[in-house]
Amino acid sequence: MVNAAMTPPENPFAPFKPAADSPWDKRWASHLLRRAAMGPTAALVQKLTALSPAAAIDALLDYDAANDPFAAELDAMADF
Repeated sequence: MVNAAMTPPENPFAPFKPAADSPWDKRWASHLLRRAAMGPTAALVQKLTALSPAAAIDALLDYDAANDPFAAELDAMADF
């Protein structure tokens, strides 16, 4: 038996489309944040989970630079 979650997609560049066996949830939001950002925080995972997958990506990539959502994380790493 092949696990659908372990089967590579036909087109790896196609947009993620939630399905019954692979819903947009905390697991996928955390994965997105690990891959596209500085890692997940509980608050950011909750925020992104409330959005669609496309809107979550937009929230990470299309933001007001004057209100950088990762400024606090970068400041915390300054003395690392």
